[in-house]
Amino acid sequence: MITTYNGKSMIQHIAQYINKTTTFQEVTNHVTTMREERTLNYKVIDSAEVDGEPWRTVRCNKEISTWIRTQDGSWQEHIDQSWNIYANTFDISEELYMMLVLKFGK
Repeated sequence: MITTYNGKSMIQHIAQYINKTTTFQEVTNHVTTMREERTLNYKVIDSAEVDGEPWRTVRCNKEISTWIRTQDGSWQEHIDQSWNIYANTFDISEELYMMLVLKFGK
């Protein structure tokens, strides 16, 4: 079975981050992190204050991603510094985050 991450095989995903100075240990750490994230329901990646309100960047599984998309207004698909959009990463309000925790657990 080929492991996928954001629509790419694990090897394709990791190949984006490898250069001449990348060590084997760095690749191993990256693979370990990706495997751990596959078993989690969601993970808070970052938090920030937006217009005086706390928001969180959350990476989540498919079930939670589908649920977030059904919620009204208090979420955005996360866009990184390189203008990449990820299907399973969202910027969500604190209120929506609390609903997520109550519905899916910590």
